[in-house]
Amino acid sequence: MASYTEDSLELMKTMGKNIRECREERGLSQSQLGKAISSNQPYISNIENGYGNKVNCTKLYSIAQTLEGAKKLVSTSVYTAKRKKPRNNN
Repeated sequence: MASYTEDSLELMKTMGKNIRECREERGLSQSQLGKAISSNQPYISNIENGYGNKVNCTKLYSIAQTLEGAKKLVSTSVYTAKRKKPRNNN
């Protein structure tokens, strides 16, 4: 089983939150988004709740295309995850 760093876990949580926000802004249910990307509601729920460790690049791209927010999903997620990382002032 893969081991995840704090950074990657934070990124998954942030990306999930951003996916949820984009989905809700467009008035889609988790089921509707799942169907649009040839998946299902539990898969979308796992991603949105930060358990997206099984999401692959193709599915992430499909989600971004469906939500028309690829730039927001990726750049905002990475930026936010980096900001939350505590600085080492040694």
